[in-house]
Amino acid sequence: MKMSVPSLESKSESKSVVEALVQLFVDREVAARSNEVLGEEGVKKAVNRAKESDIPDKSSDSESVSGSQSSVDDRLKNVEGGHWVESEDGMEWIPSTTEEEESLPLSQRSSSSGMRNPEASLSVEQKAEMKQMLDKANEHMEHSVVAAYAGLVLGCLIHANRANIAVIRSYFGDDASFAPMIRILRKFLSFMNLTAGMSAKGERLLTQIIEDLQEESAALS
Repeated sequence: MKMSVPSLESKSESKSVVEALVQLFVDREVAARSNEVLGEEGVKKAVNRAKESDIPDKSSDSESVSGSQSSVDDRLKNVEGGHWVESEDGMEWIPSTTEEEESLPLSQRSSSSGMRNPEASLSVEQKAEMKQMLDKANEHMEHSVVAAYAGLVLGCLIHANRANIAVIRSYFGDDASFAPMIRILRKFLSFMNLTAGMSAKGERLLTQIIEDLQEESAALS
């Protein structure tokens, strides 16, 4: 049986079902790993670029750097519109109030203060950067989940019949290692346990699939 599989480059090819699943897994696993926000390799590259461009500014005045704690607190409240405090429920944002707000009735004051938040103090560039980071994080989640489900189907084929290993491994190219699949499925299992999104039976099956892949990887090495 053959199927048409669109790749990340928007090209569509006709391949066997198993080959298409392997290609889907490889494409999405590489994309997730290369993500600059949450991907292992992408984060390392981004950190290295940040270190190279991080040149300390030695021209700043020592007096401005060593300002009093009260002036820093005032500046944070005025610029960011509030401050964080630790409560029983965790960290809580407390909006600051201006003199104009203090003169308002309590009901209007709470309404006015509630509109103030840390995001309001962000510049257009900072908001655009935040949106870009969130978009990249969403892309990482999408790639990881698709890779996990593709790996899960391949793992089920191996778990049901070990004779499928040779066929599946042949589509992985020169590096016929199951290590990327094991890594993705481990993360998927942890995510499902964290969100209680999997039954006990499904968890046992996924754990067994991971163990099967580990056995095959050990035999290959």
